[in-house]
Amino acid sequence: MWVFLNDRFVRKEEALVSVFDHGFLYGDGVYETLRSYGTRIFMRDQHLARLRRSAEAIGLDIPIPESHWPELLHEAMRRNGVGNEQTDAYLAHLVRVEQPHVDAHARARQGADRLPVRDIAAGAAAHGT
Repeated sequence: MWVFLNDRFVRKEEALVSVFDHGFLYGDGVYETLRSYGTRIFMRDQHLARLRRSAEAIGLDIPIPESHWPELLHEAMRRNGVGNEQTDAYLAHLVRVEQPHVDAHARARQGADRLPVRDIAAGAAAHGT
């Protein structure tokens, strides 16, 4: 499975978030789930607008320009072999605060103390829903 994390696509095994990450420690973040029927993402623009409004409500900047979101979502579906004529897709779009937590974050950047990003879409993709 491919995940878009920190401005690039990585394999799920490489998708790591520091345990000292501010969003991880304090739950500072927003998310939106989307579904595709074939290649069409259902109510895509409305879901992405709600994600933006939610982020604005808690003072969170989304670093990816809104115009790039559709392309990234379709690329994620393509890389994972879902959201096509044979298989629908579920997509989770998460945005978290990216600020260091005290000095412990420096240790986390060295690769220690990291957790894998949870694979929330694998079940749906495996069952073709």
